[in-house]
Amino acid sequence: MKILLVNPSQYELYGGLQAPEHPPMGLAYIGAVLEANSDEVKIVDIDADKVREQDFIELLKSSAFDMVGVTVLTPSFSKAVAITKIVKAHSDAYTVFGGIHPTIMPENSLKPDTVDFVVIGEGENTIRDLVNCLKAGQDINFVDGLGHKKNGAIVINKSRELIPDLD
Repeated sequence: MKILLVNPSQYELYGGLQAPEHPPMGLAYIGAVLEANSDEVKIVDIDADKVREQDFIELLKSSAFDMVGVTVLTPSFSKAVAITKIVKAHSDAYTVFGGIHPTIMPENSLKPDTVDFVVIGEGENTIRDLVNCLKAGQDINFVDGLGHKKNGAIVINKSRELIPDLD
């Protein structure tokens, strides 16, 4: 699968933030797991990469991503939803929210009709399992740590165990 991982803008939330000199580490961890899974991954940090809306639209149109994942903090929830609206308007990609907001408020995170999935808790194994199910056309109801919609209803799958040894 071809996957885009996005860190939404924090600029308006916190006013004039200077972009960090390091990539968003949570997305880098997710990206590394997906690359090890033989998926193609691109990470975009809206602020650090100085991505304007039109640039983002062009990226979507030119790259034909299968999935766009967005990391979501509670203050950036509206920015994340805006990103999924752009994704749905300009591509056929699945949209996935991950991070602390969907972890503590999965049902709320799935309410926008532009959000297909939420990853609850540690995302590395959940996103890999979701991608593999989608590639194989398998039932996503058995992906632990995943929230999704089925016939318009919000479904929260079984919780996923924490990774016992991060080394």
